[in-house]
Amino acid sequence: MEHGLNPAEVLHVGDSLISDVSGAQQAGIKVAWINRNHKPLPSNCSPDYIVKSLEELLPILA
Repeated sequence: MEHGLNPAEVLHVGDSLISDVSGAQQAGIKVAWINRNHKPLPSNCSPDYIVKSLEELLPILA
């Protein structure tokens, strides 16, 4: 990768199930889906983490 990290060292954070979650997973990167609006999660989608705000990422990153 450009910054010398392998996919296991990266966490992609985004709010789009298609662009963020699916794209990151296809690249082998863990993903946190920001679900601010309490959208239902489709059965064919499985982000590694689901958070309602960026603040909820702090324990994940610690």
